[in-house]
Amino acid sequence: MLACAIGWWTLPGVALAQEADAGTRVAARELAVAGAEAYDKAEYATALDRFQRAEQLYKVPSITVMVARCLSRSGRVVEAVDKYEETLRVPLDAASPEAFRRAVTDAAGEVEVARARVARIELRLPKDAPPDTKLLLDGRPVPAALIGVPTPVDPGAHRVSARAAGKAPFERELSLAEGEHQSMNVELVGLAPPQPSPPVLTAGSARALRAKPITIALLATGGAALVVGTVTGIAALNHKSALDEGCTPGCSPNLREDLEAFRRNRTISYLSFGIGAAAAGAGALLLWRDSTSGRQVGASAYPGGAFVMGSF
Repeated sequence: MLACAIGWWTLPGVALAQEADAGTRVAARELAVAGAEAYDKAEYATALDRFQRAEQLYKVPSITVMVARCLSRSGRVVEAVDKYEETLRVPLDAASPEAFRRAVTDAAGEVEVARARVARIELRLPKDAPPDTKLLLDGRPVPAALIGVPTPVDPGAHRVSARAAGKAPFERELSLAEGEHQSMNVELVGLAPPQPSPPVLTAGSARALRAKPITIALLATGGAALVVGTVTGIAALNHKSALDEGCTPGCSPNLREDLEAFRRNRTISYLSFGIGAAAAGAGALLLWRDSTSGRQVGASAYPGGAFVMGSF
């Protein structure tokens, strides 16, 4: 391999060697020798670097074919095929050195071996895919012309991803053997619509409900009546406790005031609870009707009254 890599440098008739100064020619020769030595040691990454550097100085078939071989040995068979084909396109004539002719001949045979190792993947988008869909293969955009047709790739692991507005991200990994052909249908699933947040009423953003004074009046009346019913009910229970202790078996005359107070408070409590429940229920109904009409309404009750706020 070393002789193949440097053989053309010793030929006096190589025209390209006359296009650079002596320092450049020596540097290119040393790079080619270093690349050949690394190749013989199976150090293909180093060999590729050295041959590519030499190729930048002198682009001749004997160096180009070595670049292709290094790419192939490194598993980069798609690039290797491309470099082999580049070697085959080099024009040769009767005056071309034998090393150049041998490199082209070797490339013609080796390219088919490398081509057989190339794997292929066919990526398919759904028919209703959004126009802005971005399809990526190993992080690189897939040209539109290659969607739905086999795409040459190196054997090994690959990652397919897709992004589209309103669609969930698509991510898949697959592995292809040498010469394997796989197809993949890219699935674009619609995102669930976001759930609307419930309206938040705050004292700073809401204003008092004035459009429906009857609602406020009913709720306030109901709240007040319930408070009165609670207070008088407690008072009635206190009087009843005293009567239970002093009316066994009958009530003495001095407990008549307690008996009347008990009956009075009980009656007021019953009436207040009835009125309060009716007023609060009617107010709540009107409040519900206001809220279903598009207004944002809130209410709260506390001992001694009620508070209503909303935004309209």
